[in-house]
Amino acid sequence: AWREWVRTLTVPLEWQEAVIRAAIALKLCAYEETGAVVAALTTSIPEAPNSGRNWDYRYCWLRDAYYVVQALNRLGAADMLENYLGYLRNLVGQAGGGHIQPVYGVGLELGLGERTVDALPGFRGMGPVRSGNQAYEHHQHDVYGQIILSAAHAFFDERLLRPGSIEDFHAL
Repeated sequence: AWREWVRTLTVPLEWQEAVIRAAIALKLCAYEETGAVVAALTTSIPEAPNSGRNWDYRYCWLRDAYYVVQALNRLGAADMLENYLGYLRNLVGQAGGGHIQPVYGVGLELGLGERTVDALPGFRGMGPVRSGNQAYEHHQHDVYGQIILSAAHAFFDERLLRPGSIEDFHAL
């Protein structure tokens, strides 16, 4: 299946193997049921040895997802863009009072309460292992710009099966 998907991409001749591998790695971060793009497929890999900075990134960070979708769109993966735009439509539709979190669950979950899993030692014994991410409570105003940058494609990209509508424009 991955070979069929790669055949749909516009891959430069230079660095072809590396670009294909990177594209596949990014594609694997997509949750096709909702269009969410997760920042990582794992949790609690330390940022530095024995630092305790072990976070759960198995969620859709709007900023990171934008960059993933943008990179794959440049290779011609319009399906990823279209699925992510659907995720954003649903996200904006449920945003009470216009507040947008920096991070959501793949199923648009809002509360991602963080806890440690004491029964697991962590990567190479360098715990803690975390489930959830308290960053959903943060206010990061750049997320509005990331939504606009992503959504702009809905109104200009002729390849999309569901282009942006006037309702989408007003909702955003």
